[in-house]
Amino acid sequence: MMGVRRRPSTCQRNRETGPRPYYWARLVFFAAAILPAGPGIAFACRCTEPEPRQAYRMAESVVYGKVVSAKKEDDGADTSYVLEVAESWKQPVESQITVHTGTTCAYEATVGEKYVLFLKRSNQSIYETAMCMGNRPEAKSRGLLKFLRATKPQR
Repeated sequence: MMGVRRRPSTCQRNRETGPRPYYWARLVFFAAAILPAGPGIAFACRCTEPEPRQAYRMAESVVYGKVVSAKKEDDGADTSYVLEVAESWKQPVESQITVHTGTTCAYEATVGEKYVLFLKRSNQSIYETAMCMGNRPEAKSRGLLKFLRATKPQR
């Protein structure tokens, strides 16, 4: 056993030589990634978009139409869209409706574009929608529109 020198453990080396290179950089990076940045941080909505049949069952009304205007509410988290309705399913709706969306799961729409929206009613005149309800822009709704048109439209 003479002549064989054991290598010091990591703890012994760190006590003797200090922390390994980049230790502080890694520590700062991970701390910044874990700690919240403060008030006003937005957390992403996490969900799985439902299949068309499930989205249809969960919605009170389903509409296909064009967004004609959008208005951000005071806090900036909520948006109201005015929609010109071309087709509707499940419940009859007016030819032009206002749809509210907000919070972390707000559904973003673009004025001038067409969408299939799955809606809930918060009261008699207010429709609401959000991400995770099955909503789709026209460009991605070919199969969904085929499914909906196979059911009896309200208008």
